[in-house]
Amino acid sequence: MSSPFSSLGRDEQWAIMTFPGIAGRFRKTSNFDENYNCLCWALGRTDTFLTPAADIPPYSWPDGIPAEWSTSAIREIFVRAGYTEETDSIELEDGWEKVAFYVENVDTPTHFARQLPNGRWTSKLGMHIDVEHDDLNCLEGPRYGRLGLILKRRRQSQDRA
Repeated sequence: MSSPFSSLGRDEQWAIMTFPGIAGRFRKTSNFDENYNCLCWALGRTDTFLTPAADIPPYSWPDGIPAEWSTSAIREIFVRAGYTEETDSIELEDGWEKVAFYVENVDTPTHFARQLPNGRWTSKLGMHIDVEHDDLNCLEGPRYGRLGLILKRRRQSQDRA
């Protein structure tokens, strides 16, 4: 007798084993790609891997931002991209796009997600796959911690999924 889990692909099985809360609440939207991280994906970019340890391409870090993996430094990256307003709402708001920070503690971000125009969220799970997921709490847990900060900006003319 086979389980529903065995009918899933290897990537989907990995996602469920790593983030149990995501089971039945996501769909895979891309294959493994180590050329960008969740920070880039939340910014709508796949052309670089943003990290303060930016020694060799494709790794990079924005000029003028403290070279540290902190909520304040990464928030400044999002502010430069137009995400200037903080909100407590995870709901879809007409005319706005949102990004969410997951944190271990107040100043240690662990993951970033971006809200799609349909109200769902998109994430790059580590160096693995991109997924579209129902909500933000499905990724909370030992790996990414808890939801810590939500920023928003006026919706751009073209969204990337």
